[in-house]
Amino acid sequence: MIVYFPLGASPQIVTETLLKLKDASIDEVVVIHTSHPSVQEGVEKLREIMNKKFPGIKFTPVMLPFSDLDSPGNNEKFVETLFDEILKRNRPFIMSIAGGRKSMGAYAFLAAQIFGAEKVVHVLVPPEIEKSGDFLPPEDRISLVEIPCFDFSFLREKVLGKSGKEILEALRSGKDMIEKIAEVGMEEIYPPPPEEELHDWHGFLYLSPIMRKLIKKLEVYVRDIKRGNLKTILIYGETGTGKNVLAEAISRAAGLKKYRRFSMSEVPQTLLDGLLFGVEKGVATDVRERDGVIACADGGTLFIDEIGDAPFGIQLKLLNVIETGKVVKVGGVKEREVEVLFIAATNRKPEEFLRPDLYHRFQGILKLPPLRERKEEIIPFARYFAGKKISLEVEELLLKYPWPGNIRQLRHTMEELARFSGDVITPDIVREYTPFLISHSEKECILHALEKCGWNIKRTAEHLGISRSTLYRRIKKLGIDIEHIGRQKKAEKPGK
Repeated sequence: MIVYFPLGASPQIVTETLLKLKDASIDEVVVIHTSHPSVQEGVEKLREIMNKKFPGIKFTPVMLPFSDLDSPGNNEKFVETLFDEILKRNRPFIMSIAGGRKSMGAYAFLAAQIFGAEKVVHVLVPPEIEKSGDFLPPEDRISLVEIPCFDFSFLREKVLGKSGKEILEALRSGKDMIEKIAEVGMEEIYPPPPEEELHDWHGFLYLSPIMRKLIKKLEVYVRDIKRGNLKTILIYGETGTGKNVLAEAISRAAGLKKYRRFSMSEVPQTLLDGLLFGVEKGVATDVRERDGVIACADGGTLFIDEIGDAPFGIQLKLLNVIETGKVVKVGGVKEREVEVLFIAATNRKPEEFLRPDLYHRFQGILKLPPLRERKEEIIPFARYFAGKKISLEVEELLLKYPWPGNIRQLRHTMEELARFSGDVITPDIVREYTPFLISHSEKECILHALEKCGWNIKRTAEHLGISRSTLYRRIKKLGIDIEHIGRQKKAEKPGK
């Protein structure tokens, strides 16, 4: 009897499995693994242990010609290799599904069904034991989880005489059936977590514990806003975390009817004074009197985005309005009383870019964490934005990617994938339209977006869901020579 470990396996997992299968007359162990140096070291350690503890069992490591399963085509190569190894031996076997990832476990379970495994087993070793390299004493050994096998002899007839690659191609036509078979095993091995939908707080969606804590804090802020005890809030966090959406939610929760947004980074500094505070008639030739955005927000909320980009002179005038509740137009002397909830936001450390007196004038300060610190929300948000199913392999890629553009980038990415996919978003669509999810490279993500948007900074920033100033900072930080690359790419186009 052969035992296959197609996901690679630590010495502890192999040892635990073989000890539990001591009555199964095991004579060979086949371990399929990647060529990553650390994995190869583990295989050599396993070889030594096998020679000492199980000298009568043949140990056969099968190394895949790559170190990373996430690269394009490597998943398929793994499946082909597994099929070929089973076909080559053509003997009764047990499939061990332990270690590795869920998607690989699904393929291994599928192979067990197609080729008629005697049983499918899974052993769980506590992470702290596996990490330490220790072995469990006999009385503490964990029982194997045994997964039932089904009668798929009709599939076996179809694969006789074929190679692993041919089998994989032949099975693609029965993809729905295959996924259903795999799901049966995965539910046994990895019980699905309880389905949790995103919570909606006045239009702001969230799920993770860290965000639940923030919402509780906001409930207190809203109570004080309604009582007239809180009139200034500062939200800081990375680009794309949802600061504007959160500000609108706060305004709605407080029952304020007006909501005005003003971005310091989108307006030339020479125009900031007039647009914020208003302009008095006759201040210059042909200049008409007009109210500023502060006066327009009277009785409601003014959201000032990227306040860290405001010159210190503007910050001082804004501080005066907050403290006195009065605004004076440019060129005027008459004061106008205003009742405004000021919510400001910045994607930088506020204490480094705001005047200390203005920074300390904010009564409520909120840090909106980046998406990588609330990973529980990645898949629910991805499904929400895509509006369709996402394959397990793609979900794993989404969880691994660092999301420098946060929720805004996730939204644009999922909308792009959904646009070009069928009922399910699959790895093939990811490779073609969002390859940066596989490489996990922020630089490749930006280069891909630049090329897609014709090397136009404004369109690229909108596509990535970040401001132009943020995009320029990222380009500089990553050392991207946009002019040189842009000219080179245009020169490569046919007819140039």
